[in-house]
Amino acid sequence: MKITTLAAIFGISVFQLYRIKEDYEEHKSVKKLRNGILGWLIGLFIAILIISMF
Repeated sequence: MKITTLAAIFGISVFQLYRIKEDYEEHKSVKKLRNGILGWLIGLFIAILIISMF
């Protein structure tokens, strides 16, 4: 159970990082980049909380 959860979270994290990179290359917008990173960090924090519950 834990391994599949970790794999899913890792996949999501990689996807988020890729999306942040795309946003940065497309727009060069600092605000949009900051929001993307903030969203990724919040997602990571929630994922860690979920894992720690098991």
